[in-house]
Amino acid sequence: MNPQRPTEPSQPQPVWQPAPSYPPQHSQHHSPYYSSQYSPPPVHPPVPDKPVRRRRRTVLIVLVSVFAFLLGGSGGVATGLFLGSRPHGPTDTPTAAGGFPNAKHSYLHGVTVSAVADDWLTKRKRWKCDLPVTYSGSNKGTKKRIGCEPRDDTRLRLQVNIEYADDDRVHEVNLRCDYGPGDRTCAELFTGLAEVLLAKDNELRKQAVDWARVNVDSDDSTVVGNARLVVSLSPHYLRCTPAS
Repeated sequence: MNPQRPTEPSQPQPVWQPAPSYPPQHSQHHSPYYSSQYSPPPVHPPVPDKPVRRRRRTVLIVLVSVFAFLLGGSGGVATGLFLGSRPHGPTDTPTAAGGFPNAKHSYLHGVTVSAVADDWLTKRKRWKCDLPVTYSGSNKGTKKRIGCEPRDDTRLRLQVNIEYADDDRVHEVNLRCDYGPGDRTCAELFTGLAEVLLAKDNELRKQAVDWARVNVDSDDSTVVGNARLVVSLSPHYLRCTPAS
C-alpha cells in the first residue's frame, strides 16, 4: 500500500480588482503666484491715432478763410480756402528758383543784323558778307546764318558769323581771329564788336569794351547787360550770346 500524503491546505487565489480611476490632473507650475482661476487679460485692438493734423488743418482753413473774407469778400474766401488747404512739410512741391525761359531771353537785346553786318563790317571795315543761309536749330526752331570776312588775304584768319531769326532777333555773334597773343588785330576786332553789341547803353558799352581789351588774350567770360561775352585763346575767338 502506498502511504497517503497528507492533504495540503488549499492556497487562496488572488482576486484582481480594476485600478481605481482618478480625475486627470493638469500639469501646473507650482508657484505661490499660481491660481487655478487665472485667465489671460483681454486683448484690445490698437487704438488709431487721433487725427490731430487734420483738425489743425481744418482750424487753419477756417481762420484763413475768415481773415480773407474780411479783406476781400467772397473772392478772398476762395483764396483762403486754397491757401489753407495746401499741404505742409516735405510734401510741398518745390518752387523753381527762376522763371522759365522765353523767346525774349533767347535774343541779344538791342542788337540787329544790319548793325553788325551792314554798318560795322561792310561800311566801316570794308568786309564782305555772304547771303544768309537757313538751317534748323537744335532747340530754337529755324535759324539763319550770315558769314562775313575781309576782302584781302586776311580772310583766312578772320571771320564773323551771325545767327539770327529776324533782323532784330539775333541769337549769337562770334568772331574768329587766328592771330597770336599781343597782335593788335584781335584787340581791335574784339573791342569793336563789344562796342556794337552794347551801343544803346553808354555805361554798358564802356564796360564791355574795357573788358574785351583786357581779356583779349585769355580764356575768360563775363556778362554785361543781356550779353554774355566768352573769350577763348585757342582757338582764338570772341563769342557773344544772350545771358539768359
